Amino acid sequence: MPYRFSSWAFDNPENISLWFDENQQLFCLGGTSNTFWTIDYVCHPEQESHLHQEILSWADQRAQATQNTLYARPAWFVMVFSGQNNRIRDLENAGFKCQSDVGEDSWSKVLMRRSSQTPVKIYEPRSGFIVRPLAGESEVQKYVELHQSVFESKNMTVDWRTRTLQHPDYKPDLDIVVNL
Repeated sequence: MPYRFSSWAFDNPENISLWFDENQQLFCLGGTSNTFWTIDYVCHPEQESHLHQEILSWADQRAQATQNTLYARPAWFVMVFSGQNNRIRDLENAGFKCQSDVGEDSWSKVLMRRSSQTPVKIYEPRSGFIVRPLAGESEVQKYVELHQSVFESKNMTVDWRTRTLQHPDYKPDLDIVVNL
């Protein structure tokens, strides 16, 4: 999450919305991310059914505000688990279509679980390859250049990647690179 929340999409505070109850208790957080073409939100379960249409309306307004700008996106995605029937219904009513089985360009996500009781198999890299954590901010510029080249996108920026490393939840030992 530090990677995602450090994105330049959230440099614009209008891309984030908070909903509070009458006691000023936060019960919903929403964000639109032009970098990932996503609408992300999390709500207290007792509030989502009452608020879902408002969240989708807010997200649509944000998407419309980016039209005719560098940040416009041709499509927006919302991650939904198969058992979230009310959310799926509301999204379909709002014009969203499931992308999990549309052929070659299908989008999907996987919820992975692994028992902590199962031993982890250790794999050794092939000869000549070194697997190691990113060497901190000193490698950010090269990392960004490689990312932009490989993904043919300028979405990744030095500021974004630097903020990721500075995020309180960043785990350097999970930020792995492979060298020859």
